[in-house]
Amino acid sequence: LPSFEDPTYGTLAGDELLFLARSHWGRVNSAGLPIDPPLPDVPVLRANLDDAVNVVVGEKILEQIRQGGAPQG
Repeated sequence: LPSFEDPTYGTLAGDELLFLARSHWGRVNSAGLPIDPPLPDVPVLRANLDDAVNVVVGEKILEQIRQGGAPQG
């Protein structure tokens, strides 16, 4: 989705997951100040748990994450 950019934190509300579809991690410096202000809005999206798909992450992707890299594939 176009509104996704490093989705982060969420919470359950009944049978829905509400979550932040964008984080500002890549848009701030180490002091937490915007690199290129203003920061964009953070959309809150919801997903119905009944429609959720289970995804099994393989060892290869887990190892990439452990090493600090972005998952490939």
